[in-house]
Amino acid sequence: MYLSALLRPQLAPEKILPLTALGAVAACDAVERTCGVRPQIKWTNDLVLNGKKLSGTLTELSLEGESGALQYAVIGIGVNCNNASEDFPPELRDVATSLYLETGKRVQRAALAAALIEELDKLYAALQSGDTASYLTAYRRDCLTLGREVQLLWQDLKATHFRRNAWMRSGKYCRKMECR
Repeated sequence: MYLSALLRPQLAPEKILPLTALGAVAACDAVERTCGVRPQIKWTNDLVLNGKKLSGTLTELSLEGESGALQYAVIGIGVNCNNASEDFPPELRDVATSLYLETGKRVQRAALAAALIEELDKLYAALQSGDTASYLTAYRRDCLTLGREVQLLWQDLKATHFRRNAWMRSGKYCRKMECR
C-alpha cells in the first residue's frame, strides 16, 4: 500500500522538521489499529517488525525561492501488506517482511490506508498547533535505535560504532552521536 499526502502547512520550514518521524508514528498507529501489531521505528523513516523492514517513509518539501517560505510538503509512506516471501527479490527476503508474513492474515489495504490518513491528519493537526508531546512520547517508545549502538556507513569510510540519542527542543529534531 502506497500513500502520498500533500500538505500545505502554514509553518516556518524549521517547524516541520519532525514530519518524517511524525509519519512513522502515524504508520505505527495505523498498522496497530488495523492489524493488531505495532512495528518499531528505525531512524525516522523505516518501520521494522520482528527485525525486518515493513515500511518506508519519504518526505519532500518545496520552499519559495526568494522568501524561503514553505510552499508544500509531501509525505509518502509505503507498507508491505500482502506480500509472500517469494514476492521479494532473493536478496531482500532476509531483511524485508509484510503484514501478511508477520500475522498470517490478509490485510485490507483500503482500511489500512483510511486509518493512516486519519492518524496522519490527527498528528498533522497537532504539529500545526505546536502540540508535539504525544507524538514525541510515541516516537521515543517505538524508536528501536535510541540508546543503542548503531553502525554508521558513509561513502568510503569504514564502519564506526555510535550510540544514538535523540531529543526534541524548541520544535527541532536533533541527533547526537556519541562515539564508542
